[in-house]
This record gives sequence, structure tokens and C-alpha cells, in this order.
Amino acid sequence: MGSLALILAVLAIAVGAAAEFASRRHPLVLTGLVLNGLAMVSVATLWVMRRNGASPVGQLNSADGRDWWSVWFHLWPVFALGLLACFQIALVVLFATIVVLVRTRRHAEGTPTPRLLLERRGPVRVAAVAMLAHALLTLAQVCAAAWWVGSNFPDA
Repeated sequence: MGSLALILAVLAIAVGAAAEFASRRHPLVLTGLVLNGLAMVSVATLWVMRRNGASPVGQLNSADGRDWWSVWFHLWPVFALGLLACFQIALVVLFATIVVLVRTRRHAEGTPTPRLLLERRGPVRVAAVAMLAHALLTLAQVCAAAWWVGSNFPDA
């Protein structure tokens, strides 16, 4: 699951960079990129700990692994609560992105009807698709990171 979280992080950041370029620094894209970075910190910490041979179970570690376990023990609550907040913000970003992508257009009668930006052509459509893809990937990345961090609870 750690590899999936890392792949999703890289993919979300790449799509976010494309969305930022296409949408000219939209605040929702910038918020998503910040969420990608915050979720990446917890995943990278756990990945480095695991690559150095440490285990989330304190009794299974060698002398070098105990230092990593101690770091993980102290940072785990921060990461868990931080990822919970990131998940909630990612949901808001996804909802706000959908709201931004649905525009109202008035007909000759004056009745508003929703019109998707995805129906348009050219750079507006590229930006809309990139923003929506980034919001979905951000939510998936935060979920994968939260699952991986949550399943590696530090145990003595």
C-alpha cells in the first residue's frame, strides 16, 4: 500500500502542476497541491522508516530501528490527525471544484440552466479536466496515505 500511496502522490502532484499551469494559479489547485505535500510528508516518513529496516512494532526492531520507531511513535498522532484534516479539506476542495466547474447560463427566457465548463473547447476545457482530475487524485492520495499510516500504528 505504501507504493500505491507514493505513486498517487507523484501522480497527483504532476496533474496538479498541469492544472495550475492550465488554470493560472487557481486557489483550489494550490490548496490541493498543499494537501499533496502534507500527505506526502507522512508517507515519506513511514517509507524511509520501513526502508531502513524499522518496524512499527517496537519489539521487532534492532538498536538502529528503535530510533526510527521512537520518531514514528511521536509523530504518528500528528500524522493521523493531520491526514484526517487533509481528508476533510480534500472533500471540500473536490466539492468546490465541482461547483466551480458548473456554471449557470441564461437562456432567452431568462431561466438559469447549469452548463459544464467541460462542454467548452480549448484551454478552458483542459483546465477544467485538469482541475477535476487533480481534486479526485488528491482525495485518493490522502485516503491511501491515511490508510497506510493508520495501519502502521506504533506498537510497543
